[in-house]
Amino acid sequence: MTKIYLPHKVPLKDVYKKIKHLAIVAHADDIELSAPQFIVNGLGSFFGIVMGDNKGWPIRPEYKKLSSDKIQKIREKEQERAASIGKYNGVAFLRLASRDIKSISKKDKVVNMIYDLIKDMPVKSVCTHSLFDNHPTHVAVVQRVVLALKKLPLSKRPKAFYGMEVWGSLEWLPKKYRVVFDVSSSIVLIKKLLSVYKSQSYKGHRYDQALLTRLKANALFSETHGFSEKSALIYGMDLLPLLEKRGLNFEKYLQDIIKAFLKEKKNNL
Repeated sequence: MTKIYLPHKVPLKDVYKKIKHLAIVAHADDIELSAPQFIVNGLGSFFGIVMGDNKGWPIRPEYKKLSSDKIQKIREKEQERAASIGKYNGVAFLRLASRDIKSISKKDKVVNMIYDLIKDMPVKSVCTHSLFDNHPTHVAVVQRVVLALKKLPLSKRPKAFYGMEVWGSLEWLPKKYRVVFDVSSSIVLIKKLLSVYKSQSYKGHRYDQALLTRLKANALFSETHGFSEKSALIYGMDLLPLLEKRGLNFEKYLQDIIKAFLKEKKNNL
């Protein structure tokens, strides 16, 4: 059963009117890992949707004896805390098992769940996971999100649609398909947001430190000649063509990107 958390206790119909920036992701903490640019730039107009049920075991050993239902509650509370700190308009939890998100037979049901949530939102930009993500559930999320957005009338579809890096980096994408967001001025907020996910952090396994390192590395290695003036960058892929071009399916789009990548590298040779 879908749960919706509204930090500011505003009626849902009024919240929906304000939503301009939307993140639709697989798990609690994926919003903060993949959409810091939306959170910062969309203050007062940002909403997140977490599709997974968050019952997967976190890394901290003291939680291993807890039931999956208790794990779910812990992770949802962490996500709600992040929403409060980041001043989100709200977060919806679809509470779907990963197997259901990936299921072909349940595809229409999942797509309709997303559509029913977003159909009345005046959204201008959407971000989700990358099609090149190494996590199968993340890739399934992208596919379901695309299908849900395509159910919207053309006039209601977002003007910007991005697939952001999480499991796997995207600095290698050809420039035509790569989007770059400068989050240099948002490091303090990003740290605060990720610090709430205690269940996912233990000793050397720290998503917060890994993300900050990636953002800094992206900035440092963004310039091959000279010094980059940026200190933190996050990369994504442009997914808007999947909403605009008829006959462009997921496989064809991936092939187009890989062909462009090979051409770019051959030119370097």
